[in-house]
Order: sequence, then C-alpha cells, then structure tokens
Amino acid sequence: MKRIGLLRDIPPGKKSVFFIFFITLLFLAKGISKETASKKIQESEEIANIYAALKSQSGDVRMRAIEIIKANPSRFQISRLKPLLEDKDNNVKLHAATVLAMNQDKSGQEYLRTLASRKVVIPDAPTVVERVKYFSAQNLKIKGIMAIGETRDTASIQTLLDLTKSDDPRVVDAAWMALARMGNKKGADVFVSGLKSSDPSARAKSAEVLGDLRVAEAGYQLRGRLKDWNQDVKLSAIKSLGKLKDRESLPSLRDFLATAKEQSIREAAAKSIGLIGDKTSVEFLKKFVDDENGVVRLSVCESLAILGDFSGKDFIIANIKKATEKEIRYRALRVLVYFDLTKSDIVLLEELKKDPDEMMVLEASNVLLQ
Repeated sequence: MKRIGLLRDIPPGKKSVFFIFFITLLFLAKGISKETASKKIQESEEIANIYAALKSQSGDVRMRAIEIIKANPSRFQISRLKPLLEDKDNNVKLHAATVLAMNQDKSGQEYLRTLASRKVVIPDAPTVVERVKYFSAQNLKIKGIMAIGETRDTASIQTLLDLTKSDDPRVVDAAWMALARMGNKKGADVFVSGLKSSDPSARAKSAEVLGDLRVAEAGYQLRGRLKDWNQDVKLSAIKSLGKLKDRESLPSLRDFLATAKEQSIREAAAKSIGLIGDKTSVEFLKKFVDDENGVVRLSVCESLAILGDFSGKDFIIANIKKATEKEIRYRALRVLVYFDLTKSDIVLLEELKKDPDEMMVLEASNVLLQ
C-alpha cells in the first residue's frame, strides 16, 4: 500500500524530528490565534463603548464620541452616526452630518446646506428672548457654513460666494474660510490682510483661521502678531504657528513658556513647541516637567511625548488617578494616547471602563484603542 500524508516522502529516521517540529507549529498557531481572538474581543469592547456613547443622554459625551470616530474613521462603522442626524442637539446633529460627509456618506449634506443658506432675521425692537434666539440661530448658520468648507462641498460654492456679501461679518468670515478650504486663494488672502486690521477681534480671528487653514506662507505675518498688545491676538498667533510647524517662531514660543504670566499663553506655547516637532526643544521642555502650574505641566508632558521623551508619564498617570477636577482627568487621559502602556496602565484603564462617569469610560476606551 502506498503511504500518504505529510510523512509520505520523509525518510524513516527523520520522522520523529519532523513530528516534533509539526506539533510545535500547531501549538504556536493555537497560541497566536488565541491572542488574536482575545485582541479582537478587547477591541470590540472598547469600540462598543464608543458606539454606546453616541446614545448617551449627555450632548458632551455624544460630541466627544463623534470626535473620536472622526479622528480614526477606518476603525469604525461610519453609518453608526446616521441616527444622530435626528438628534435633538443641533450641534451634535451638525457634527455627525459633517463627519458622515467627510467619509463619503452624503445623507446629512442637505442639512448642512440648509443651515448655511437659511436666512436668520431678527425682529425690530427684539425682546431679550428673541435676541438670544437670533444669535443662537446665526451661530448655527455659521457652523453650517464652516462645515460646507470642511466637507469640500463644491456644489455650494455659489452659495458661499453670495454669503461673502452678508451684513454679518462673522458670516462673511465663515464663507471666506469655507471657500479657502476648497482652494479659493482670495479666501486665504482675506485673513492675511485681516492680521493688519485695527480691530483686535478681527486680528485674532484672522490669526486663528490661518492656522486652521494651514496657510504656511502666513508664518511671517503671524510671527509679527506675537508682539500684539492684545492677548487674544497673541494667543491665536501662538496656536497657529504650532499648527503651521513654524520653526522660526521657536525662540519666541520658548520665551513665552519661560516668562509669560498668563496660563493660557504658557499652555499654548508649550503645546505649539511640541507640534512644531523640533527635537532640540526636548531639553528645554524638560525644565518645566515639574512646573507649579498643573495645566501648563500637562501640555509640557504632552509635547515631550510627541517629541519622543516620556519623562512626564508619572505625572499623567497621577492626574488620571487623583486629580480632583474631572476635566483634568479627561485631559490627562487624552495625553496618555502618546505613551506606550504598561500592564499596570492597562489595569487602570480597564477599571476606568467600569466608572459611572460616561466620559471617563469613553476616554479610557479610546486610549486602549490606540
């Protein structure tokens, strides 16, 4: 009888060696499959927590869940956002429609177009309530216009051009920003010119927008605004220079972190130093790892981690465990995504997934997904 199977063509003296090798492979394969299955189960639990957050009673939790999905759309089923197109919170509804459209699902696009094009009218001699309603509706319109730009809805270009003639300067700014996102050079030029405005609010808005639009050629003008007498303008310029990864601004940003008195300025400077990505900043930042201001210290630790230095991890973990303010704990969890996790970190995060605070569960799940 002719022998068949894996041992058919192996010489008799070699069969035992081959058998041991084959059995070893089987055990290894079994171990790998168990590890893979376990990882899939773990990932599905974290993803399930994020999907559950989309149904939270808290608008803030729903918004944060959408942001997490927006940051990593390939890990999620984007269609899970569709029920939020009926959300009672207009901001949640708008954000969901935007993320859907950014991922080739146009089911909420018409809603965004309607928001952007609708006319908001304030009555003559309005009451306080009517005034509040007007500003609320106008703010939503502006967000709709911005969403049109973010989703690159080229079918709305004429609507946006019409809106640049609005009587409301905020609508005009939003329309030019949306057009700039779709490649309209004049849109960017409007904000470069806005840096020279005599109105500090216009300068601050222009500085903010140029960073959001990543207009690299505006770096020179933004560096000039670092000396602006108005703190809001200065703060917007600091943040935008970080987004533009403007290395020439590093000496000024380091000086702000070292000498400024305002927490917001120091925090923004620390963050922008990290975003610029120049590793020569590591030794400078390490001088502030023990800064007396906890908020500034969090930004320093985050920037160090972005630059590959993880010396601030103990402080991050301590804030996650012990900070009295929930917002600080959430912030620390968001910074933790830049660090490798140890077994004790994973144990801590698994415990936080059982926390009664929905936002804590959401943030812990997000860290474990990274």
